[in-house]
Amino acid sequence: MKFSKMHGTGNDFIITGIDSVTSESFDAAILSKMICNRHFGVGADGFMFYMESDIADIKMLYYNSDGTKAEMCGNGIRCFARYVYEKGKVENTEFTIETDAGVYTVAIEEKCLVEVEMGLPISDACSVPVIGGRSEKFFKEEIETQYGKIEVSAVRMGVPHTVVFEVPNQTHDVEKWGSEIEKLKKVFPEGTNVNFVKILSENKIAVETWERGAGKTLSCGTGVCASAYLAHIFGYVGGKVDVKVPGGSLTIGIKENSLYMKGEAILICDGDFHLEKCDL
Repeated sequence: MKFSKMHGTGNDFIITGIDSVTSESFDAAILSKMICNRHFGVGADGFMFYMESDIADIKMLYYNSDGTKAEMCGNGIRCFARYVYEKGKVENTEFTIETDAGVYTVAIEEKCLVEVEMGLPISDACSVPVIGGRSEKFFKEEIETQYGKIEVSAVRMGVPHTVVFEVPNQTHDVEKWGSEIEKLKKVFPEGTNVNFVKILSENKIAVETWERGAGKTLSCGTGVCASAYLAHIFGYVGGKVDVKVPGGSLTIGIKENSLYMKGEAILICDGDFHLEKCDL
């Protein structure tokens, strides 16, 4: 199987086309676990492949490194956009991509930058979904974990996202708290991504993310969008937010009807993946 490996602010992905898979039928969940394995495969946070779309210019299917299917990936869709454009699967620098979370408009820019119109997060608790809030929106709610109580807010940005705003001189262990909150099914029945946010100034925040199905990553595009949006709603930042993540930085523009995410999409390598076994 021919593939490309790309990253967006350190969030790395394997991308291919359904026509690149030599077998006529394959299990994408099993293949994603194999190719994303960092010891026995190529290594990545997620696996994507393109297909024809009836409602957009092209369709993106996304799988986490553990084989679970996800509706959308913010960093992934930027890499996917550059990949299909440079492979000649789309002609224009601005085009639409169908995902399981809806259709997104992307624009290829200079210097490996891609901008994605992300829409607005869904804040209705039933749609996130999240259980146990005091109102229709799950904002600044206290939840109980095995490590104690913690205040969180939740929205759906393509996939469920939970945001923790850290106060000065307070830092949560992302792996410990993230892995616990991700699978707290009594509150988050579909699981959740967990974002830990520090407010650095009126136009800058820092975000670390524990991703559902992938663990701690260097960046999460949908998580950055959810974090910037809630920071804006709560009055912490303005309408343009620079977001520092462990793998680099992203810019989020917040408008009345949509969020706009701009960031890098970097090619790491092209190669061939071999499904080879040795039975002794």
